[in-house]
Amino acid sequence: RYQYYLQVKKDVLDGPLLSSLEQGIRLAGLAVQADFGDYNQFESHDFLREYVLFPMDWTQDEAVLEELTQKVAQEHRTHSGITAAEAELMYINEVERLDGFGQEIFPVK
Repeated sequence: RYQYYLQVKKDVLDGPLLSSLEQGIRLAGLAVQADFGDYNQFESHDFLREYVLFPMDWTQDEAVLEELTQKVAQEHRTHSGITAAEAELMYINEVERLDGFGQEIFPVK
């Protein structure tokens, strides 16, 4: 299941799966919980700035990224106490509900 989680996460970050801003924040919070454990207010904020949380094509505006990072930190706090395996499963379940999950698009001539 861990390998599946990594593939699904890669699909979200690389962009084939589209998510709303709210879904993206929820997914980022779950990914941070799955990958790094419980929120620590002294270490988490600086770390979250460096960690890839969102698809690259979302935004490069620093002010917007800072605001989104704050929202991810809040989301991460809500998952405190959840094990990595539980967070991975929640992430997978959330992604499976996204529009376009399990679909591949090919150009037609």
